[in-house]
Amino acid sequence: MSWVVIYTKSLQEIRAKENLERLGVNVYLPLRFVEKVISGSIVVSSEPLFPRYIFVRNDGIFFHKIMHTLRNIRGVSYV
Repeated sequence: MSWVVIYTKSLQEIRAKENLERLGVNVYLPLRFVEKVISGSIVVSSEPLFPRYIFVRNDGIFFHKIMHTLRNIRGVSYV
């Protein structure tokens, strides 16, 4: 088994991940926690470790059957 990198649309990594998981695809999106100052208060939020990139497990035959569908998933830009 190997991993395939998918390039997402700007700020739509989570949307793409959720839509791919609905298809039954194993998706990995590493997140990191970041402290930001918004309106004078500190807010902790999570953001992708690699902006615009998510990783999909290539598990053989099933993955090749849906390869053409991956390009049309909301949030996905390129495979």
